[in-house]
Amino acid sequence: MGLLEKIKPNYLAFFLGILSFVTFVYVHPGDSLLKVIFSDPMGYYQYLPAVFIDQNLKDMEYTVPLENGNMLSVFHIGVAILQLPFFLIAHLIVLISGGEANGYSSIYMYGVGAAASFYLAVGVYFLQKFLVNFYAKSPVLIALLMTVFGTNLFYYSAFQAGMSHVYSFAVFALVIYLSLLFFKKTSLRLAALIGFLVGVIIVIKPNNGIIVFFLIFYGLTSFSEILTRINWWLKQWKCVLIMFLFGGMVLFLQMAYFKHVSGNWLEFSYGHLGQQFFWTKAQMGKVLFSPQNGFFIYAPAMLFAVIGLIWGSFRKQANFFTSLFIWCLSWYIFASWWCWWFGGAYGHRAFIEYLPLLAIGLTYFIQEIAKVTVLKYTGAFIGIVLVFISVRMSFIYTSPWDGLDWGWDDYLVQLGHVFWM
Repeated sequence: MGLLEKIKPNYLAFFLGILSFVTFVYVHPGDSLLKVIFSDPMGYYQYLPAVFIDQNLKDMEYTVPLENGNMLSVFHIGVAILQLPFFLIAHLIVLISGGEANGYSSIYMYGVGAAASFYLAVGVYFLQKFLVNFYAKSPVLIALLMTVFGTNLFYYSAFQAGMSHVYSFAVFALVIYLSLLFFKKTSLRLAALIGFLVGVIIVIKPNNGIIVFFLIFYGLTSFSEILTRINWWLKQWKCVLIMFLFGGMVLFLQMAYFKHVSGNWLEFSYGHLGQQFFWTKAQMGKVLFSPQNGFFIYAPAMLFAVIGLIWGSFRKQANFFTSLFIWCLSWYIFASWWCWWFGGAYGHRAFIEYLPLLAIGLTYFIQEIAKVTVLKYTGAFIGIVLVFISVRMSFIYTSPWDGLDWGWDDYLVQLGHVFWM
């Protein structure tokens, strides 16, 4: 593993970002570029041309009608905020070149692809920066490669660049790293940045705001330390106030959109589609093990990550029980959603943003099994096979792999295709 120790965070992040964008260009040639923002990605992206080109937020395309005659987007503004720099660059290129500045030509779509690849690189960079504070570089690098290629993260970076998940993955990783810095040297500047980023996370997907528990309970090794930490936060009231202020500034943008379109400051936008949570009927087992996007079925490497979090929690490793608690809470939330498999998708896409937490457990697992030679080489073989399966499935996936007729026989057919059977 000596060679792996020499790879710096920026090298790995740059390589993965470039690889993602090259793959994006390869799988979206010519006329297929508009598929980049088909369906949900259109809901996230459409704010940008609506604001900067049409100057009309009340009549966007991918919306639901309201009684007042306006059209409400059920999708939140967070992804558009993160895509904004890339949209503006694409828009400037189109204006300079004399093209049609409609927000939907190929240049704009390449901007979406570049944005997703950039945020993949950002997420990997800051996740590696965090992990090397606790582990040797070799297990960190292996865990990161498993996280990117052994799950559907790479698919939702290069193939489905318009979806929200890689953007949330990046901001999650950044918040986790900044939590480390904040507890090393508490400052109002860091508090402002963290508050802003948590606000962005919430206006991408409100339920993902539970990542704030990582900041609140950062570094704890057991539940017995929680009361002490709460008392510590009470003494940091200035930082807490700054966090709420900067997070609130981002939330205000979302609320202002709701007010502008519906007349209400708050809206459960998905409720307009009849979508809801069923908290007493959570499909906990199916979310993880169903052939319909079961998390461990399409990303089995993450089973070892969860084992690592449980293992580290019993050994009272810092941040492990907090990370496990957040992941379990997200598991319950996703299992309670009316569409617990999250529609036609490659794997359970909702867990992607929580991969930075699972990477902590996976790194620990890899580090521990590497101490036993037979486990080390057996684990390496299993890891390579799982990455191969995941990458191959990314290329053969054609939506939808879900529905009443989708079962284990269909999954096994696709698994056979992975090995050219």
